[in-house]
Amino acid sequence: MPTERKIKQLQELNDKLGQSSIAIATDPTGIDGNTMTQLRSIMAKYQVEYRMVKNTLAYISGDTVGMPELRAIIQGPTILAIGYDDPVTAAKAVAECMKTSQDLLTIKGALMGQDILDPAQITMLANLPPKDQLIAKLLGQLQAPITRLVTVLNGPLNGLANVLTQRLNQLDSQPTES
Repeated sequence: MPTERKIKQLQELNDKLGQSSIAIATDPTGIDGNTMTQLRSIMAKYQVEYRMVKNTLAYISGDTVGMPELRAIIQGPTILAIGYDDPVTAAKAVAECMKTSQDLLTIKGALMGQDILDPAQITMLANLPPKDQLIAKLLGQLQAPITRLVTVLNGPLNGLANVLTQRLNQLDSQPTES
């Protein structure tokens, strides 16, 4: 018979995993309390939840919210970094935590949607530019051909305007005979 406390923990984990965009499993073995406090503050800065999970509760929660793949990344002591908005932000937070912990913190894997990511893929994700910057690059690429087309179409009109302006200046500079 499960206790009230475990039922509440399971419901909280179900809610968090159900709303998450990415869940990154990390191995905290060898990390002391002070470093763990630093890691939690880094995660808070990126608005990523960082919580220790019991494997059995994580398995049950994964099955409940339709993420049975979670079993593949949770083995042994695990702390989940749960990101809710941009998956890149959570990956960047974990990468910063790895630097802070002097590589004591290791990545086991991640679940993004229904896809399982290995540590190398998470590192690649962390190295991506922010979403806003990627959107700006895409918009720049989409606008470039239109901008060039407008320049080409305005070329003859600009040429005509230049010829007329030069002729007007030429006529103004000639002395008038009275």
